[in-house]
Amino acid sequence: MQGASTTDLLSDLAAADVCTTRGACWPREVSQDLHHDPRAAAAVKIPLRQTTQIYLRVPPSSRLLVEMVTAGVRATLTAQSDGEEEQVLFRAPEPPAGTSPRVEVDLGRWAERLVRLAFRAEPVDTGPGEHWCRVRRFDLESAAAPPPAVVGPTRVPGRKPNVLLYLIDTVRADHVGCYGYGRPTTPRIDELSRSSLLFMDAVAQSSWTLSATASVLTGLTPRHHGALGEGLAIRPDVPTLATLLRAGGYHSAAFVTNFLGSADFGHARGFDTFHLYEERPGRRRTVYLPSQVLFRRVRRWVDRRAREPFFLYVHATDPHWPYRPPRRYLRPFRVDDPEQPAVRRAVDAAWPFFFGNARFGERQSALPEDELAVLRDLYDGEIRLADDFVGRLLDVLSEQGLLDRTLVIVTSDHGEEFQEHGGLAHGQTLYGEVLHVPLVVRLPGGAGGGAQIDVTVQHVDILPTVLDVAEIPAPQPLDGMSLLVTRAAPSDGEAYSFLSLMGAASEAVTGGDWKIVRNLSGREGTWPFEAYDRARDHGEHRDLSRKATVLVGYGRQRLDALGTESPPGPAVDPQRLERLRALGYVQD
Repeated sequence: MQGASTTDLLSDLAAADVCTTRGACWPREVSQDLHHDPRAAAAVKIPLRQTTQIYLRVPPSSRLLVEMVTAGVRATLTAQSDGEEEQVLFRAPEPPAGTSPRVEVDLGRWAERLVRLAFRAEPVDTGPGEHWCRVRRFDLESAAAPPPAVVGPTRVPGRKPNVLLYLIDTVRADHVGCYGYGRPTTPRIDELSRSSLLFMDAVAQSSWTLSATASVLTGLTPRHHGALGEGLAIRPDVPTLATLLRAGGYHSAAFVTNFLGSADFGHARGFDTFHLYEERPGRRRTVYLPSQVLFRRVRRWVDRRAREPFFLYVHATDPHWPYRPPRRYLRPFRVDDPEQPAVRRAVDAAWPFFFGNARFGERQSALPEDELAVLRDLYDGEIRLADDFVGRLLDVLSEQGLLDRTLVIVTSDHGEEFQEHGGLAHGQTLYGEVLHVPLVVRLPGGAGGGAQIDVTVQHVDILPTVLDVAEIPAPQPLDGMSLLVTRAAPSDGEAYSFLSLMGAASEAVTGGDWKIVRNLSGREGTWPFEAYDRARDHGEHRDLSRKATVLVGYGRQRLDALGTESPPGPAVDPQRLERLRALGYVQD
Protein backbone atom coordinates (compact mmCIF):
# COMPACT_ATOMS: atom_id res chain seq x y z
CA MET A 1 0.00 0.00 0.00
CA GLN A 2 1.90 3.03 -1.30
CA GLY A 3 2.28 5.90 1.15
CA ALA A 4 0.66 3.87 3.93
CA SER A 5 1.05 4.31 7.66
CA THR A 6 1.68 1.25 9.80
CA THR A 7 0.65 0.62 13.40
CA ASP A 8 2.28 -2.21 15.34
CA LEU A 9 -0.49 -4.03 17.24
CA LEU A 10 1.70 -6.73 18.76
CA SER A 11 1.80 -5.13 22.23
CA ASP A 12 -1.98 -4.68 22.10
CA LEU A 13 -2.32 -8.36 21.22
CA ALA A 14 -0.16 -9.28 24.21
CA ALA A 15 -2.63 -7.46 26.49
CA ALA A 16 -5.74 -8.76 24.73
CA ASP A 17 -8.43 -10.91 26.32
CA VAL A 18 -8.05 -14.67 26.50
CA CYS A 19 -11.49 -16.29 26.63
CA THR A 20 -12.73 -19.84 26.90
CA THR A 21 -14.96 -21.50 24.30
CA ARG A 22 -17.92 -20.68 26.55
CA GLY A 23 -17.17 -16.96 26.35
CA ALA A 24 -15.78 -16.38 29.85
CA CYS A 25 -12.60 -14.29 29.80
CA TRP A 26 -9.66 -14.43 32.16
CA PRO A 27 -8.68 -11.36 34.21
CA ARG A 28 -6.36 -9.03 32.34
CA GLU A 29 -3.22 -10.02 34.26
CA VAL A 30 -3.93 -13.73 33.65
CA SER A 31 -4.43 -13.09 29.94
CA GLN A 32 -1.10 -11.30 29.77
CA ASP A 33 0.63 -14.24 31.44
CA LEU A 34 -1.00 -16.67 29.02
CA HIS A 35 0.36 -14.65 26.10
CA HIS A 36 3.91 -14.62 27.43
CA ASP A 37 6.36 -17.18 26.12
CA PRO A 38 9.85 -17.01 27.73
CA ARG A 39 11.30 -18.85 24.71
CA ALA A 40 10.14 -16.13 22.32
CA ALA A 41 9.96 -12.79 24.10
CA ALA A 42 9.41 -10.85 20.88
CA ALA A 43 6.31 -12.85 19.98
CA VAL A 44 2.82 -13.34 21.46
CA LYS A 45 1.81 -16.88 22.36
CA ILE A 46 -1.73 -17.87 21.41
CA PRO A 47 -3.06 -20.18 24.16
CA LEU A 48 -4.37 -23.52 22.88
CA ARG A 49 -8.10 -24.28 22.75
CA GLN A 50 -8.97 -20.73 23.79
CA THR A 51 -9.58 -17.44 22.01
CA THR A 52 -7.36 -14.38 22.00
CA GLN A 53 -9.54 -11.46 20.99
CA ILE A 54 -8.66 -7.87 20.27
CA TYR A 55 -10.97 -5.03 19.27
CA LEU A 56 -10.24 -2.57 16.50
CA ARG A 57 -11.77 0.60 15.10
CA VAL A 58 -10.95 -0.01 11.46
CA PRO A 59 -9.55 2.91 9.42
CA PRO A 60 -10.56 3.23 5.77
CA SER A 61 -8.35 1.49 3.19
CA SER A 62 -6.60 -0.78 5.67
CA ARG A 63 -5.24 -4.31 5.95
CA LEU A 64 -3.57 -6.58 8.48
CA LEU A 65 -0.08 -8.01 8.05
CA VAL A 66 0.37 -11.14 10.15
CA GLU A 67 3.32 -13.49 10.61
CA MET A 68 2.93 -16.64 12.70
CA VAL A 69 5.07 -19.58 13.75
CA THR A 70 3.22 -22.78 14.60
CA ALA A 71 3.86 -26.38 15.55
CA GLY A 72 1.19 -29.08 15.55
CA VAL A 73 -1.75 -26.68 15.53
CA ARG A 74 -4.23 -25.22 13.09
CA ALA A 75 -4.44 -21.47 13.58
CA THR A 76 -7.34 -19.26 12.48
CA LEU A 77 -8.11 -15.54 12.58
CA THR A 78 -11.74 -14.41 12.48
CA ALA A 79 -13.53 -11.05 12.49
CA GLN A 80 -16.96 -10.03 13.71
CA SER A 81 -18.96 -6.82 14.00
CA ASP A 82 -22.14 -6.38 15.98
CA GLY A 83 -25.16 -7.75 14.13
CA GLU A 84 -23.09 -9.94 11.79
CA GLU A 85 -21.92 -13.53 11.69
CA GLU A 86 -18.28 -14.25 12.46
CA GLN A 87 -16.11 -14.30 9.32
CA VAL A 88 -12.95 -16.38 8.87
CA LEU A 89 -10.13 -14.15 7.63
CA PHE A 90 -7.63 -16.97 7.19
CA ARG A 91 -6.78 -20.49 8.30
CA ALA A 92 -3.08 -21.08 8.49
CA PRO A 93 -1.87 -24.40 7.03
CA GLU A 94 0.02 -26.85 9.18
CA PRO A 95 3.59 -25.97 8.37
CA PRO A 96 6.60 -27.65 9.91
CA ALA A 97 7.65 -26.09 13.16
CA GLY A 98 9.67 -22.94 12.71
CA THR A 99 8.19 -21.72 9.42
CA SER A 100 6.65 -18.26 9.32
CA PRO A 101 3.95 -17.68 6.72
CA ARG A 102 3.06 -14.05 6.13
CA VAL A 103 -0.60 -13.31 5.65
CA GLU A 104 -2.18 -10.13 4.30
CA VAL A 105 -5.84 -9.54 5.19
CA ASP A 106 -7.94 -6.82 3.56
CA LEU A 107 -10.21 -5.09 6.11
CA GLY A 108 -12.07 -2.98 3.56
CA ARG A 109 -15.51 -4.40 4.35
CA TRP A 110 -15.17 -3.25 7.99
CA ALA A 111 -13.91 0.27 7.22
CA GLU A 112 -14.84 2.80 9.92
CA ARG A 113 -16.54 0.11 11.99
CA LEU A 114 -15.73 -1.68 15.22
CA VAL A 115 -14.58 -5.27 14.82
CA ARG A 116 -13.47 -8.10 17.09
CA LEU A 117 -10.46 -10.02 15.78
CA ALA A 118 -10.05 -13.48 17.31
CA PHE A 119 -7.06 -15.86 17.11
CA ARG A 120 -7.58 -19.56 17.86
CA ALA A 121 -5.04 -22.36 17.89
CA GLU A 122 -6.35 -25.94 17.90
CA PRO A 123 -4.02 -28.97 18.14
CA VAL A 124 -4.28 -31.19 15.08
CA ASP A 125 -3.51 -34.34 17.08
CA THR A 126 -3.19 -35.50 20.65
CA GLY A 127 0.26 -36.97 20.25
CA PRO A 128 3.31 -36.17 22.36
CA GLY A 129 4.81 -33.69 19.87
CA GLU A 130 5.02 -29.94 20.30
CA HIS A 131 1.87 -27.87 20.00
CA TRP A 132 2.19 -24.11 20.00
CA CYS A 133 1.36 -20.94 18.08
CA ARG A 134 3.20 -17.63 18.18
CA VAL A 135 2.41 -14.35 16.44
CA ARG A 136 5.62 -12.55 15.48
CA ARG A 137 4.08 -9.69 13.52
CA PHE A 138 0.67 -8.05 13.79
CA ASP A 139 0.58 -4.75 11.89
CA LEU A 140 -2.31 -2.57 10.79
CA GLU A 141 -1.51 -0.82 7.55
CA SER A 142 -3.78 2.01 6.44
CA ALA A 143 -3.82 4.87 3.99
CA ALA A 144 -1.41 7.64 4.92
CA ALA A 145 -2.85 10.29 7.21
CA PRO A 146 -3.87 13.53 5.51
CA PRO A 147 -1.69 16.55 6.12
CA PRO A 148 -2.53 18.76 9.11
CA ALA A 149 -5.65 20.84 8.63
CA VAL A 150 -5.00 24.37 7.42
CA VAL A 151 -7.54 26.82 8.80
CA GLY A 152 -5.85 29.95 7.51
CA PRO A 153 -3.39 32.19 9.35
CA THR A 154 -3.66 31.27 13.02
CA ARG A 155 -1.08 33.68 14.36
CA VAL A 156 -0.58 37.42 14.58
CA PRO A 157 2.31 38.54 12.35
CA GLY A 158 5.25 39.74 14.39
CA ARG A 159 3.73 39.12 17.82
CA LYS A 160 2.32 36.44 20.06
CA PRO A 161 -1.48 36.43 20.19
CA ASN A 162 -3.32 37.27 23.37
CA VAL A 163 -5.46 34.48 24.80
CA LEU A 164 -8.94 34.79 26.33
CA LEU A 165 -10.33 31.58 27.82
CA TYR A 166 -13.88 32.23 28.99
CA LEU A 167 -15.49 29.34 30.87
CA ILE A 168 -19.18 29.52 31.81
CA ASP A 169 -20.09 27.03 34.51
CA THR A 170 -22.91 24.49 33.93
CA VAL A 171 -23.91 25.26 30.32
CA ARG A 172 -25.07 22.27 28.28
CA ALA A 173 -24.54 22.61 24.54
CA ASP A 174 -28.14 21.90 23.57
CA HIS A 175 -29.24 25.09 25.37
CA VAL A 176 -26.98 27.25 23.15
CA GLY A 177 -28.37 28.83 20.00
CA CYS A 178 -25.53 27.97 17.61
CA TYR A 179 -25.97 24.32 18.63
CA GLY A 180 -29.57 24.36 17.44
CA TYR A 181 -31.47 25.55 20.52
CA GLY A 182 -34.64 27.36 19.53
CA ARG A 183 -34.72 29.85 22.42
CA PRO A 184 -32.70 33.10 22.47
CA THR A 185 -30.29 32.13 25.24
CA THR A 186 -26.99 33.07 23.58
CA PRO A 187 -27.23 35.83 20.95
CA ARG A 188 -23.67 37.03 21.66
CA ILE A 189 -22.06 33.57 21.56
CA ASP A 190 -24.05 32.84 18.39
CA GLU A 191 -22.63 36.02 16.86
CA LEU A 192 -19.12 35.02 17.96
CA SER A 193 -19.53 31.58 16.39
CA ARG A 194 -19.97 33.12 12.94
CA SER A 195 -16.31 34.22 12.98
CA SER A 196 -15.09 31.15 14.89
CA LEU A 197 -14.56 27.43 14.66
CA LEU A 198 -17.60 25.75 16.20
CA PHE A 199 -16.95 22.27 17.58
CA MET A 200 -20.27 20.46 17.47
CA ASP A 201 -19.30 17.41 19.55
CA ALA A 202 -17.14 18.72 22.40
CA VAL A 203 -17.07 16.40 25.42
CA ALA A 204 -16.22 17.39 28.99
CA GLN A 205 -13.70 15.35 30.97
CA SER A 206 -16.07 15.18 33.93
CA SER A 207 -19.54 16.27 35.02
CA TRP A 208 -18.43 18.43 37.96
CA THR A 209 -16.29 21.52 38.15
CA LEU A 210 -13.08 20.50 39.89
CA SER A 211 -12.12 17.57 37.67
CA ALA A 212 -13.35 19.28 34.49
CA THR A 213 -11.64 22.65 34.92
CA ALA A 214 -8.41 20.95 35.98
CA SER A 215 -8.49 19.11 32.63
CA VAL A 216 -9.05 22.38 30.75
CA LEU A 217 -6.02 23.95 32.44
CA THR A 218 -3.65 20.95 32.23
CA GLY A 219 -4.50 19.05 29.03
CA LEU A 220 -4.76 15.88 31.14
CA THR A 221 -7.70 13.69 32.11
CA PRO A 222 -8.70 13.51 35.79
CA ARG A 223 -6.86 10.22 36.32
CA HIS A 224 -3.65 11.94 35.18
CA HIS A 225 -3.87 15.44 36.70
CA GLY A 226 -4.78 14.11 40.15
CA ALA A 227 -7.87 16.21 40.99
CA LEU A 228 -9.98 13.07 41.00
CA GLY A 229 -12.49 13.69 43.74
CA GLU A 230 -13.60 16.05 46.45
CA GLY A 231 -10.66 17.32 48.49
CA LEU A 232 -7.91 16.49 45.95
CA ALA A 233 -5.91 19.12 44.05
CA ILE A 234 -3.95 19.08 40.79
CA ARG A 235 -0.64 17.28 41.36
CA PRO A 236 2.23 19.75 41.98
CA ASP A 237 4.36 18.23 39.20
CA VAL A 238 1.69 18.96 36.54
CA PRO A 239 2.24 22.21 34.61
CA THR A 240 -0.82 24.35 33.97
CA LEU A 241 -1.63 26.45 30.93
CA ALA A 242 -0.74 29.60 32.88
CA THR A 243 2.62 28.11 33.85
CA LEU A 244 3.45 27.24 30.25
CA LEU A 245 2.32 30.58 28.87
CA ARG A 246 4.24 32.53 31.51
CA ALA A 247 7.39 30.64 30.51
CA GLY A 248 6.61 31.73 26.94
CA GLY A 249 6.49 35.43 27.86
CA TYR A 250 2.81 35.90 28.73
CA HIS A 251 1.34 38.06 31.47
CA SER A 252 -1.69 36.29 32.94
CA ALA A 253 -4.71 36.96 35.10
CA ALA A 254 -7.62 34.83 36.30
CA PHE A 255 -11.04 35.85 37.59
CA VAL A 256 -12.80 32.86 39.16
CA THR A 257 -16.20 32.70 40.85
CA ASN A 258 -16.21 29.05 41.95
CA PHE A 259 -14.18 27.76 44.90
CA LEU A 260 -13.57 24.49 43.04
CA GLY A 261 -11.41 26.48 40.61
CA SER A 262 -9.33 28.09 43.34
CA ALA A 263 -5.69 28.07 44.41
CA ASP A 264 -6.54 25.41 47.01
CA PHE A 265 -7.01 22.97 44.13
CA GLY A 266 -3.97 24.10 42.12
CA HIS A 267 -5.77 26.31 39.62
CA ALA A 268 -3.88 29.52 40.49
CA ARG A 269 -0.52 28.00 39.60
CA GLY A 270 1.32 30.17 37.06
CA PHE A 271 -0.98 33.20 37.11
CA ASP A 272 0.54 36.62 37.80
CA THR A 273 -2.82 37.80 39.09
CA PHE A 274 -5.48 35.46 40.51
CA HIS A 275 -8.80 36.69 41.87
CA LEU A 276 -11.18 34.25 43.57
CA TYR A 277 -14.63 35.52 44.46
CA GLU A 278 -15.88 32.90 46.87
CA GLU A 279 -19.48 31.79 47.20
CA ARG A 280 -21.64 33.35 49.87
CA PRO A 281 -24.54 30.95 50.45
CA GLY A 282 -25.99 32.89 53.38
CA ARG A 283 -25.35 36.46 52.24
CA ARG A 284 -25.68 36.54 48.46
CA ARG A 285 -28.99 35.72 46.79
CA THR A 286 -27.25 34.13 43.82
CA VAL A 287 -24.54 32.42 45.99
CA TYR A 288 -21.97 32.98 43.21
CA LEU A 289 -20.69 36.41 42.16
CA PRO A 290 -22.97 37.36 39.23
CA SER A 291 -21.56 38.10 35.79
CA GLN A 292 -22.50 41.77 35.84
CA VAL A 293 -20.19 42.30 38.84
CA LEU A 294 -17.52 39.95 37.50
CA PHE A 295 -17.46 41.85 34.20
CA ARG A 296 -16.71 45.17 35.92
CA ARG A 297 -13.71 43.66 37.66
CA VAL A 298 -12.39 41.98 34.52
CA ARG A 299 -12.82 45.17 32.52
CA ARG A 300 -10.85 47.11 35.12
CA TRP A 301 -7.92 44.72 34.64
CA VAL A 302 -8.12 44.98 30.83
CA ASP A 303 -8.28 48.79 30.99
CA ARG A 304 -5.48 49.32 33.51
CA ARG A 305 -3.17 46.35 33.72
CA ALA A 306 -3.29 44.21 30.59
CA ARG A 307 0.16 43.89 29.03
CA GLU A 308 0.50 42.05 25.75
CA PRO A 309 0.78 39.24 25.20
CA PHE A 310 -1.73 38.37 27.92
CA PHE A 311 -3.62 35.30 29.01
CA LEU A 312 -6.98 36.13 30.55
CA TYR A 313 -8.97 33.32 32.18
CA VAL A 314 -12.55 34.04 33.26
CA HIS A 315 -14.71 31.51 35.09
CA ALA A 316 -18.32 32.73 35.42
CA THR A 317 -20.87 30.67 37.37
CA ASP A 318 -24.31 32.16 36.64
CA PRO A 319 -26.17 29.10 35.28
CA HIS A 320 -25.17 27.06 38.33
CA TRP A 321 -27.90 26.36 40.87
CA PRO A 322 -29.57 28.30 42.45
CA TYR A 323 -31.04 29.79 39.26
CA ARG A 324 -31.70 33.46 40.11
CA PRO A 325 -31.64 35.45 36.86
CA PRO A 326 -32.53 39.13 37.00
CA ARG A 327 -35.98 39.81 35.58
CA ARG A 328 -34.69 41.31 32.30
CA TYR A 329 -32.82 38.08 31.44
CA LEU A 330 -35.73 35.85 32.41
CA ARG A 331 -38.29 37.82 30.37
CA PRO A 332 -37.55 36.13 26.97
CA PHE A 333 -38.48 32.78 28.51
CA ARG A 334 -41.12 33.43 31.19
CA VAL A 335 -43.52 36.30 31.69
CA ASP A 336 -44.08 35.43 35.35
CA ASP A 337 -42.36 37.45 38.00
CA PRO A 338 -39.55 35.29 39.47
CA GLU A 339 -41.21 35.69 42.86
CA GLN A 340 -44.62 34.46 41.70
CA PRO A 341 -45.99 31.48 43.70
CA ALA A 342 -45.74 29.07 40.73
CA VAL A 343 -42.07 29.89 40.29
CA ARG A 344 -41.23 29.68 43.97
CA ARG A 345 -43.16 26.43 44.29
CA ALA A 346 -41.09 24.81 41.53
CA VAL A 347 -37.82 26.06 43.03
CA ASP A 348 -38.77 24.86 46.50
CA ALA A 349 -39.71 21.43 45.14
CA ALA A 350 -36.37 21.11 43.33
CA TRP A 351 -34.14 22.42 46.11
CA PRO A 352 -33.67 19.09 48.00
CA PHE A 353 -32.16 17.48 44.89
CA PHE A 354 -29.31 19.97 44.44
CA PHE A 355 -25.89 20.18 46.11
CA GLY A 356 -25.88 20.56 49.85
CA ASN A 357 -29.38 19.21 50.34
CA ALA A 358 -30.88 16.02 51.69
CA ARG A 359 -31.82 14.22 48.46
CA PHE A 360 -28.89 15.14 46.20
CA GLY A 361 -27.94 12.19 44.02
CA GLU A 362 -31.39 10.62 44.12
CA ARG A 363 -32.05 9.30 40.64
CA GLN A 364 -35.85 9.53 40.75
CA SER A 365 -36.50 13.16 41.56
CA ALA A 366 -39.78 12.97 39.54
CA LEU A 367 -40.72 16.63 39.42
CA PRO A 368 -43.84 17.19 37.28
CA GLU A 369 -43.29 18.66 33.83
CA ASP A 370 -44.74 22.08 34.70
CA GLU A 371 -42.21 22.50 37.52
CA LEU A 372 -39.37 21.27 35.28
CA ALA A 373 -40.43 23.86 32.70
CA VAL A 374 -40.03 26.58 35.33
CA LEU A 375 -36.53 25.34 36.19
CA ARG A 376 -35.52 25.31 32.51
CA ASP A 377 -36.80 28.86 32.10
CA LEU A 378 -34.76 30.06 35.07
CA TYR A 379 -31.71 28.16 33.82
CA ASP A 380 -32.08 29.67 30.34
CA GLY A 381 -32.39 33.12 31.90
CA GLU A 382 -29.06 32.64 33.65
CA ILE A 383 -27.41 31.48 30.43
CA ARG A 384 -28.73 34.64 28.77
CA LEU A 385 -27.17 36.68 31.59
CA ALA A 386 -23.78 34.96 31.20
CA ASP A 387 -23.94 35.32 27.42
CA ASP A 388 -24.55 39.07 27.67
CA PHE A 389 -21.34 39.63 29.57
CA VAL A 390 -19.29 37.42 27.27
CA GLY A 391 -20.41 39.80 24.55
CA ARG A 392 -19.62 42.89 26.59
CA LEU A 393 -16.07 41.70 27.22
CA LEU A 394 -15.61 41.03 23.51
CA ASP A 395 -16.87 44.56 22.83
CA VAL A 396 -14.20 45.94 25.20
CA LEU A 397 -11.47 44.00 23.38
CA SER A 398 -12.79 45.21 20.03
CA GLU A 399 -12.95 48.84 21.17
CA GLN A 400 -9.34 48.66 22.30
CA GLY A 401 -8.16 47.05 19.06
CA LEU A 402 -7.29 43.79 20.85
CA LEU A 403 -9.89 41.36 19.51
CA ASP A 404 -8.27 40.50 16.18
CA ARG A 405 -4.96 39.75 17.82
CA THR A 406 -6.54 37.55 20.48
CA LEU A 407 -7.32 33.83 20.49
CA VAL A 408 -10.79 33.59 22.07
CA ILE A 409 -12.11 30.30 23.48
CA VAL A 410 -15.57 30.04 25.04
CA THR A 411 -16.64 26.80 26.67
CA SER A 412 -18.30 25.30 29.75
CA ASP A 413 -17.04 22.85 32.34
CA HIS A 414 -20.12 20.57 32.18
CA GLY A 415 -23.88 20.62 31.60
CA GLU A 416 -26.96 20.12 33.76
CA GLU A 417 -29.65 17.47 34.20
CA PHE A 418 -33.38 18.04 34.00
CA GLN A 419 -34.52 14.47 34.69
CA GLU A 420 -33.43 13.10 31.30
CA HIS A 421 -32.10 10.15 33.30
CA GLY A 422 -34.15 10.62 36.44
CA GLY A 423 -32.13 13.25 38.29
CA LEU A 424 -31.34 16.94 38.63
CA ALA A 425 -28.12 19.00 38.89
CA HIS A 426 -24.80 17.41 37.80
CA GLY A 427 -21.85 15.42 39.13
CA GLN A 428 -23.84 12.18 39.30
CA THR A 429 -23.70 10.66 35.81
CA LEU A 430 -21.79 10.80 32.53
CA TYR A 431 -24.69 11.12 30.08
CA GLY A 432 -24.78 13.62 27.23
CA GLU A 433 -26.72 16.30 29.07
CA VAL A 434 -23.80 16.77 31.47
CA LEU A 435 -20.88 16.02 29.11
CA HIS A 436 -21.82 17.73 25.83
CA VAL A 437 -20.53 21.29 26.17
CA PRO A 438 -20.17 24.28 23.84
CA LEU A 439 -16.72 24.96 22.42
CA VAL A 440 -16.27 28.09 20.30
CA VAL A 441 -12.74 28.97 19.15
CA ARG A 442 -12.10 32.31 17.44
CA LEU A 443 -8.64 32.41 15.93
CA PRO A 444 -6.82 35.73 15.63
CA GLY A 445 -8.47 37.79 12.92
CA GLY A 446 -11.36 35.33 12.72
CA ALA A 447 -9.40 32.89 10.51
CA GLY A 448 -11.57 30.01 9.31
CA GLY A 449 -14.60 31.66 10.86
CA GLY A 450 -17.97 29.96 10.46
CA ALA A 451 -16.65 26.42 10.12
CA GLN A 452 -18.54 23.70 11.99
CA ILE A 453 -16.42 20.69 12.98
CA ASP A 454 -18.29 17.45 13.71
CA VAL A 455 -15.41 15.28 14.95
CA THR A 456 -15.50 14.40 18.66
CA VAL A 457 -13.10 16.63 20.64
CA GLN A 458 -12.60 17.16 24.37
CA HIS A 459 -11.52 19.59 27.08
CA VAL A 460 -7.94 18.33 27.09
CA ASP A 461 -7.57 19.59 23.50
CA ILE A 462 -7.80 23.23 24.65
CA LEU A 463 -4.32 23.52 26.19
CA PRO A 464 -2.43 22.09 23.18
CA THR A 465 -4.50 24.33 20.89
CA VAL A 466 -3.49 27.46 22.79
CA LEU A 467 0.16 26.40 22.76
CA ASP A 468 -0.09 25.61 19.04
CA VAL A 469 -1.36 29.10 18.20
CA ALA A 470 1.13 30.73 20.61
CA GLU A 471 3.98 28.67 19.09
CA ILE A 472 5.04 27.31 22.47
CA PRO A 473 6.21 23.67 22.65
CA ALA A 474 3.71 21.41 24.39
CA PRO A 475 4.91 19.29 27.32
CA GLN A 476 4.71 15.54 27.07
CA PRO A 477 2.73 13.54 27.71
CA LEU A 478 -0.63 15.23 27.12
CA ASP A 479 -3.98 13.53 26.77
CA GLY A 480 -5.23 16.00 24.18
CA MET A 481 -4.15 17.31 20.79
CA SER A 482 -4.48 20.66 19.04
CA LEU A 483 -7.92 21.32 17.62
CA LEU A 484 -6.19 22.65 14.50
CA VAL A 485 -4.55 19.32 13.62
CA THR A 486 -6.29 16.69 11.51
CA ARG A 487 -7.42 13.64 13.47
CA ALA A 488 -5.39 10.99 11.67
CA ALA A 489 -6.20 7.80 13.61
CA PRO A 490 -9.77 6.71 14.46
CA SER A 491 -8.97 6.86 18.18
CA ASP A 492 -8.07 10.56 17.80
CA GLY A 493 -11.80 11.23 17.61
CA GLU A 494 -12.57 9.74 21.04
CA ALA A 495 -13.08 11.44 24.40
CA TYR A 496 -12.49 10.01 27.88
CA SER A 497 -14.56 11.19 30.86
CA PHE A 498 -14.27 10.31 34.54
CA LEU A 499 -16.43 10.91 37.60
CA SER A 500 -15.71 10.33 41.29
CA LEU A 501 -17.87 12.40 43.63
CA MET A 502 -19.74 11.53 46.81
CA GLY A 503 -20.19 7.86 45.98
CA ALA A 504 -20.84 8.29 42.24
CA ALA A 505 -18.02 6.68 40.26
CA SER A 506 -17.97 5.97 36.52
CA GLU A 507 -15.94 6.49 33.37
CA ALA A 508 -16.93 6.80 29.73
CA VAL A 509 -15.45 6.83 26.26
CA THR A 510 -17.31 8.73 23.54
CA GLY A 511 -16.47 8.21 19.90
CA GLY A 512 -18.65 9.84 17.27
CA ASP A 513 -21.78 7.73 16.92
CA TRP A 514 -21.27 5.52 19.98
CA LYS A 515 -20.55 5.69 23.69
CA ILE A 516 -19.61 3.27 26.47
CA VAL A 517 -20.08 3.98 30.19
CA ARG A 518 -18.52 1.80 32.89
CA ASN A 519 -19.82 1.84 36.45
CA LEU A 520 -16.93 1.96 38.92
CA SER A 521 -18.93 2.03 42.14
CA GLY A 522 -18.66 -1.75 42.47
CA ARG A 523 -22.26 -2.35 43.46
CA GLU A 524 -22.71 -6.11 43.67
CA GLY A 525 -24.90 -7.66 41.00
CA THR A 526 -24.76 -4.56 38.78
CA TRP A 527 -23.89 -5.02 35.09
CA PRO A 528 -20.91 -2.65 34.76
CA PHE A 529 -21.42 -1.38 31.20
CA GLU A 530 -23.84 0.77 29.26
CA ALA A 531 -23.60 1.16 25.48
CA TYR A 532 -25.35 3.72 23.30
CA ASP A 533 -25.81 4.38 19.60
CA ARG A 534 -25.62 8.17 19.61
CA ALA A 535 -26.60 8.46 15.94
CA ARG A 536 -30.00 6.81 16.52
CA ASP A 537 -30.39 7.54 20.23
CA HIS A 538 -28.95 10.99 20.82
CA GLY A 539 -30.45 11.19 24.29
CA GLU A 540 -28.71 7.95 25.37
CA HIS A 541 -31.80 6.16 26.64
CA ARG A 542 -31.57 2.71 24.99
CA ASP A 543 -28.78 0.68 26.56
CA LEU A 544 -27.39 -1.80 24.00
CA SER A 545 -24.70 -3.33 26.19
CA ARG A 546 -26.31 -6.76 26.46
CA LYS A 547 -26.34 -7.34 22.71
CA ALA A 548 -23.64 -5.01 21.30
CA THR A 549 -20.82 -7.24 22.50
CA VAL A 550 -18.24 -5.90 20.06
CA LEU A 551 -18.99 -2.31 21.04
CA VAL A 552 -18.73 -3.20 24.73
CA GLY A 553 -15.49 -5.09 24.15
CA TYR A 554 -13.95 -2.22 22.24
CA GLY A 555 -15.14 0.29 24.83
CA ARG A 556 -13.71 -1.76 27.69
CA GLN A 557 -10.39 -2.11 25.83
CA ARG A 558 -10.25 1.66 25.28
CA LEU A 559 -11.25 2.45 28.87
CA ASP A 560 -8.49 0.16 30.12
CA ALA A 561 -6.00 2.02 27.92
CA LEU A 562 -7.26 5.57 28.55
CA GLY A 563 -8.01 5.14 32.23
CA THR A 564 -4.51 4.32 33.43
CA GLU A 565 -4.12 6.00 36.77
CA SER A 566 -1.37 8.27 38.07
CA PRO A 567 -0.94 9.13 41.76
CA PRO A 568 -3.78 11.31 43.07
CA GLY A 569 -3.17 14.95 43.81
CA PRO A 570 -2.49 16.33 47.30
CA ALA A 571 -5.30 16.62 49.82
CA VAL A 572 -6.68 20.10 50.43
CA ASP A 573 -6.31 21.67 53.87
CA PRO A 574 -9.25 20.31 55.93
CA GLN A 575 -10.14 23.80 57.16
CA ARG A 576 -10.42 25.06 53.59
CA LEU A 577 -12.37 21.95 52.70
CA GLU A 578 -15.12 23.21 54.98
CA ARG A 579 -16.13 25.48 52.11
CA LEU A 580 -16.93 22.39 50.06
CA ARG A 581 -18.97 20.99 52.91
CA ALA A 582 -20.94 24.23 53.13
CA LEU A 583 -21.62 24.06 49.39
CA GLY A 584 -22.67 20.41 49.56
CA TYR A 585 -19.71 18.84 47.72
CA VAL A 586 -18.58 16.88 50.78
CA GLN A 587 -20.79 14.62 52.85
CA ASP A 588 -20.14 13.71 56.47
